Amino acid sequence: MTTKIIDSVLETKLHIGGLRRLSMPLSSRSISLLSTKICQSKVLFRYGILQQLKDVNHSHQMSSNGSGEHPGAIVTFKLTSNDTSTHAKPPLEAIEAFTSRPDTIFGAMYLALALNHPLSSMAAQSDPDLQTFVESANSNPPESNTAYLLKHVSAFNPVRELRAMAAFPANNLRAYIYKPMPIFVSPYVGIASKTTLAVMGVPAHATLDHAFWRQNIGDSAIPTVISKVKPGDKELPINKVKFLTPGAGDKPFTEKGVLNALCGPFAGLSSDDAIHIFSTRIPGISLLNV
Repeated sequence: MTTKIIDSVLETKLHIGGLRRLSMPLSSRSISLLSTKICQSKVLFRYGILQQLKDVNHSHQMSSNGSGEHPGAIVTFKLTSNDTSTHAKPPLEAIEAFTSRPDTIFGAMYLALALNHPLSSMAAQSDPDLQTFVESANSNPPESNTAYLLKHVSAFNPVRELRAMAAFPANNLRAYIYKPMPIFVSPYVGIASKTTLAVMGVPAHATLDHAFWRQNIGDSAIPTVISKVKPGDKELPINKVKFLTPGAGDKPFTEKGVLNALCGPFAGLSSDDAIHIFSTRIPGISLLNV
């Protein structure tokens, strides 16, 4: 695609059910920015169609238990060593973690392991402090947010492997997607996960994860990746990116909505649609069917 071809694209008219954008200018400053606009236009159109056909698609969005809530997914996270002095390989190449909200994967900020996870046991063999923590944590209540940060290993969000992300304009997204995720050992995994010994932590969109992050990480800003669609909105709230900071508004948004700008080329997808698209587009996501 050449600059001349880009310049020839002057405007796009979108009619999306009750949503309407007229004469949207498409900048020719860069190919990546044009790609972003086109991709967002497509997901806006698709979202509008899905909303109009909500009743028809209801059975597609319902889980097997008939509750309307998806049972979750298993996500594979590749591991990396934090030991830059010896360049030692992590004890495991990857671990599987449970999430009840695969649509929030762009907001994943940490992993938490059960006390008896294989990686917890391996790390404890060479870390006396971790061994002491595990022994004492066994007597803690399962809802306890006490945690131990693994020193020599971290994880990468599988979203960073998407080729589409490489062409997306740099923004705050990269600070979270490409940064290694800390891995904790904690007794709270027992109640947060029903299927694995590890969970994907998304503090912006899960109450347990938010409390865990604040207790073990501190006051750092937490980016939201799902935005709420309010009645009467004339446009999807793609650009309404909120960062949670300590104070009155420091509460996770746990409802479904639409993916915002921090989700790169997927911005504008509904939560339900994103779950199914991510299972085929993002490596390592396996939807649960029970």
